[in-house]
Amino acid sequence: MIRTFTTFLLFWLLSLLYFHSKSQPKDNNITELKFKIEKVLEETNTPAVGIALVDTNGPFWVVGLGQADIINNIQANENTLFRVGSISKMLVALSILKLQEQNKLNLQDKVRDWVPEIKFVNKWEESNPVRIVHLLEHTTGWDDWCLVEIAHNDSTPISLKAGLDYHPHSRISRWVPGTRMAYCNSGPSVAAYIVEKVSGQKYEHYVRKNFFDPLKMKNTTFFNDDAYKKMGATLYDMGVDPLRYKHSIQRPAGSVNSSASEMANFLYFLIKRGSADTLQLVESESLSIMEAIHSTPGAKAGLQTGYGLANSTSSYRGVTYYGHTGSVQGALAVLEYLPEHKIGHAIFINSSNRAAISEISDLVRDFEIRSLEKEIPKISQVIPNDFSIRDGYYVQINPRIKGKYFLDRLLVNIYKFENSDNYVSKSGILPGRKTKYFTVSDSQFRTEHSNKISLVKAVDPIAGEALYLDTMVLRYVSKFVVFGRLLCLVLWLFFVMSGGLIWMVALIRFWIRGSSNTLQLSRYPTMTSLLFFLGTGILIIGNSHQLEWFGQPGLASICLLIVSITFVACSVWSLVFLIRIRRKKSRNYVFWHMTILACLHLMVVIYLISFSVIPTITWI
Repeated sequence: MIRTFTTFLLFWLLSLLYFHSKSQPKDNNITELKFKIEKVLEETNTPAVGIALVDTNGPFWVVGLGQADIINNIQANENTLFRVGSISKMLVALSILKLQEQNKLNLQDKVRDWVPEIKFVNKWEESNPVRIVHLLEHTTGWDDWCLVEIAHNDSTPISLKAGLDYHPHSRISRWVPGTRMAYCNSGPSVAAYIVEKVSGQKYEHYVRKNFFDPLKMKNTTFFNDDAYKKMGATLYDMGVDPLRYKHSIQRPAGSVNSSASEMANFLYFLIKRGSADTLQLVESESLSIMEAIHSTPGAKAGLQTGYGLANSTSSYRGVTYYGHTGSVQGALAVLEYLPEHKIGHAIFINSSNRAAISEISDLVRDFEIRSLEKEIPKISQVIPNDFSIRDGYYVQINPRIKGKYFLDRLLVNIYKFENSDNYVSKSGILPGRKTKYFTVSDSQFRTEHSNKISLVKAVDPIAGEALYLDTMVLRYVSKFVVFGRLLCLVLWLFFVMSGGLIWMVALIRFWIRGSSNTLQLSRYPTMTSLLFFLGTGILIIGNSHQLEWFGQPGLASICLLIVSITFVACSVWSLVFLIRIRRKKSRNYVFWHMTILACLHLMVVIYLISFSVIPTITWI
């Protein structure tokens, strides 16, 4: 018995020593990680951060660092409530999936059948109706929230139905539902209203009963309630001046407030594939459905990265994270996890500093991946490319915000694809960094750092053959169109600047001599240029006050509307005026310079009107 007991004691001590040695590097690394994160907070002037790290055994580092309130010198801790923004949408998807498990609805159900009272327009409704799945994967084709919806501050909470009825004008399908992904906050909000219709409960109550309570998230809330007022982090933009709490009339899309300690429980629930303690809140299969790409032609062609059901992918050093990000004014959040490795993290800051949360996220990812190096699968062998992607330029055709699409067609979302010996490269319109994609099949490609298929060829029902790259849909466009537009832009800018210089010289001569023929010729085209820059200046100055300045009729928004209309009128009149005096001034180089400028102004007007940028009404 003594020998048996001694053997058992020795085995127990060796086991304890083994497990201690396995955990010790993690503890040491966390000390180093904490130091690096605090350094980022200091260097970026970010007040506070909440962090939760979770693995298969549960939360192993949950902390709040920095100041939750600068003025009152309140330190953040693991129970400080942060705004998590669009991470809230994950709860909408989970609620729908739970109801589907109970056979109370189906993802393929028509939205119109469940909520005929919710207004939206889809000219393809007969053949391609908007379905519940489209609401969660953002493939309805609807425009994103407009400023008037964001500006509405429901300090006295209104019902979800009232919020959806407030301004339904953006809910117009711009393409066949289910074919292109474009982020849209109102889609998940409509899905949450379906949850209310099916369950017979207020959406927030349904989530509380089915998720928050079982996950012991007692202080997590959708409201600026007593818990948040007592434990919530003060919001800051990029400085030390506090911001007001911004409510939302469609709370399911982004109003959850939670702490590192309670979001750790939510992360653990995702890692444990739907279970909480002994309860299975949702089936593991439902989480797999949530993480998959579904409806688009790209998804059907094998696309594995992008946006699932309120769940997006992010590749980093050979692994693919799942989860969501969140953003509200004065707060940013990231929730990511690796299902196959059963590890994940949640990060929240009370600042709008994107560089700060990006740096902290990379530090946390490096920490997680360093501990998983042996588990990360090697990238599969490269298959030689068969040159199945057409060389040339491609423009994105699934803009999130319709009003900004005119920029995409000029510079922002235009990419160049080139075939090389054994890969296809993607770069911007200007020379720069290239991303390589290697062939998996004749229409499927992956990056050199991932085994996931992130680029496929498929057929869009409107645009025809297209490339589906993560969440983007790209259509081939002639280089003559690309560089033709660019040339027109450069010429317009050149003539605007040189025209302004001519006008200033003419003005000086007028002051000296008392008369100037050049001043007469240049006044209307120059006035048109000044109007454009005045409108641009109003937008730039008001950028940090968008909601207050442009979300409702006011001095700035009405001035912007008047400037945009006057810009059109002045553009037309400039050309009419110059044509009327062409015989007298036909040999004057100033006349021809101003005539070209007037024509270019009119071209800009036509371009902006074609994209509904003019007249500029920001509050509808």
